[in-house]
Amino acid sequence: MKLCLLLVASLAIFHSTNAWSWNLLEDAEELVSSVVSAFTGTSTKQTSTLKNGTAVISESNGTVILNVNGGNIMGRIKSTKSNKTFYSFQGVPYAAPPVGDHRFKFVMTMLIDKGKVGSMFVTHLVISSGIKLPPQAVESWDGVRSALEIGSSCLQPYFSEVSGSEDCLFLNVYTPQVLTNTSSNASLAVMVFIHGGEFYTGSGCTDLYGPEYLVEEDVVLVTLNYRLGVLGFLGVANSNVSINAGLKDQLAALKWVNENIGNFSGDRSKITLFGQNAGGSSVEYHILSPASKGLFQRAISQSGNAVDPWAFVDSDVAKERALRLGQALGTNTTNVDELVQLLQNTSGDELVTKQLQAQSLQESYKRLYPFVPTLESSAQEGDIVFVIGKPMVVLLSGKINAIPFITGVNNGEGKLYVMDVIANETLWDEYEETMERFVPNDLGYAWGSSQSVAVAKKIKKFYFNDTTLTNSSLSSLVDVAPRGTFIIDNWPEQLFVQRQSSPRGRGHYACSEVGLSTDLDNWAPPSGPHQLGLANWVPKLVGDILFSYPHHTSVLLHVLKGKAPVYVYGFAYDGRLGLTSDIYNFTFTDEPRQAEREMWRVSLVLPYLAVSVRVWRRRNISIVWTGPAHTDELGYLFNGTRFPKEVEPNSTEAFIRQKMVAMWTKFSKDGESGKPFGETLSIINRDSNLDLPIIGSLVHCESSALDHVATQTYLDITSNPSVGLTSEDSEVDRMNFWTAIYLPVWLTSFPNLAALFLSIV
Repeated sequence: MKLCLLLVASLAIFHSTNAWSWNLLEDAEELVSSVVSAFTGTSTKQTSTLKNGTAVISESNGTVILNVNGGNIMGRIKSTKSNKTFYSFQGVPYAAPPVGDHRFKFVMTMLIDKGKVGSMFVTHLVISSGIKLPPQAVESWDGVRSALEIGSSCLQPYFSEVSGSEDCLFLNVYTPQVLTNTSSNASLAVMVFIHGGEFYTGSGCTDLYGPEYLVEEDVVLVTLNYRLGVLGFLGVANSNVSINAGLKDQLAALKWVNENIGNFSGDRSKITLFGQNAGGSSVEYHILSPASKGLFQRAISQSGNAVDPWAFVDSDVAKERALRLGQALGTNTTNVDELVQLLQNTSGDELVTKQLQAQSLQESYKRLYPFVPTLESSAQEGDIVFVIGKPMVVLLSGKINAIPFITGVNNGEGKLYVMDVIANETLWDEYEETMERFVPNDLGYAWGSSQSVAVAKKIKKFYFNDTTLTNSSLSSLVDVAPRGTFIIDNWPEQLFVQRQSSPRGRGHYACSEVGLSTDLDNWAPPSGPHQLGLANWVPKLVGDILFSYPHHTSVLLHVLKGKAPVYVYGFAYDGRLGLTSDIYNFTFTDEPRQAEREMWRVSLVLPYLAVSVRVWRRRNISIVWTGPAHTDELGYLFNGTRFPKEVEPNSTEAFIRQKMVAMWTKFSKDGESGKPFGETLSIINRDSNLDLPIIGSLVHCESSALDHVATQTYLDITSNPSVGLTSEDSEVDRMNFWTAIYLPVWLTSFPNLAALFLSIV
């Protein structure tokens, strides 16, 4: 009985605080171990046939076996294209399956070994007439578990279907070295990648995130899955719901990495957390959260920040969206408990299929997915608080984890998000009628309000010079070749999506891509320079709203309020390794022609049930639809199997890939980006001359860090990397435009932030 009271008292200690202390947890785990031993007469220590992380390699079978918490796992021996050996362990469970009654709950990574309590997260343990173990616990396994194949992705939409499983909390580890009886132990830097997908889709599998480029630089790569959509981000207060469960899944994976990565020759004191899109936002959430303190030492956010308007929603809006989902499922209840019960009893497939109905019409116009991170006011029993405040508020407080931080965006971010408009001419009229779709939701202005209408008018004037957006007003933006209609044999649909409006083709035919390419030799040269057209401001506008301006704000706050270096980059190279080129670009591999005309666009039409495409060219290649789109930089870090591409060793793409991988891995090893371009790296000095650190180059500030943030000084990652002002003179004006839009809101909600920006505008 005394032991029971001692256990309850000790566990109450860390229930009394929102932020976890890992030392306290370890003490609590030792106490739990002692208590269980007293009750059962058994030890809680894990046993294994493989000691000290020693691996057993079978060259003949191409397999390797090593031990992790839970048991032994078997992975594959693989090699990169340059014949460097690495070891692949896929589908490794890092937490219990969030299924059944635990669909929306925080998962524990505590292990159960045949009725005995093991180590890892312990948040509560109730002892009555015996021992009641958390049903979420991961069970250990006997023998050897296969880690040869990717585990299931988390449940998500896939076109008109649903893919994945609720049993999806798996990670993948790729390491260039394992410890054997004949090899010495290595201590390699570790890179943990969080995938993107707007918290709605995605996984850590190799279709996009192949490990070869990174492991060739002697780092350990970890990729992971986390719950998505309503299953990961249901934002209502209920005892059966852990708000931001998807972020807490990532936290559990980080804890697993800290406890197990040594067995993969990884150094737990050199863990870099990096991610893209929602993964980039997640990385910044971990920087802001006390729960993640000590679990990683460096961070990289690619095209995603916690302050992005799509990456956070207020609690009241999160509740409204959940209730709308209930309506889509047939209930008009406003009682959260009844709603959660309904969601608990609904099939996962149906939840995923209907979750977009939780959007309002206006939210769909703004491209906002309904279930994303939100504020947590308090933790339910057995849970933790991860998002302790609005991201902007936490950044302003300066009470964030002191983590060296690389952050950046691509200079064509918005292109990916406006393809429907470019492909569908009628949507230009819809844009004209609903200009409020461009009013960022984090301004808090209701659709149709005087404030929202006024901002929409300012946007139209600034980005479109008050021109009415119609198909006819945009037709002059496209210069059509004398001949331009082709029949394509075996056409791959994804390659041929329209990129400009109103092409006017003639009836010349070719039968293949080769024929098309040859025929282009007879086309007239481009007709001369053309002013930046209205159509080209659409991706700029969308990119500024969703990524560039929030990133601008985040950088400023990290530099002024944080306690660690901030390194800023801009990805500006639009090449063949960009992921989106396989989705909506039609490019030629003839580099001289590509340099002269860049690329030619085609679009799908179906006259008389025959597949044909219309071809036209752009006038001023240097400014019309240039720049890498959202996700394009990923092709220079990962060799995804979905888009396998080979480039010549001496090509520009190979050069950019080599340098970008070098920067990221150098940073993971020592916290600096090194000198991949031959320059030195500046160090921030917050006490005197506030230099803004820049990837790969020494930058001296004549005045202050604020000036450099205001003018967006960063490393421009192109075929000729340089540091200085942005590649476009218009970007400074665009950032200042958005500062003026946000200032009235900040003066009320974030006066300290308003004061910071007023000092540099």
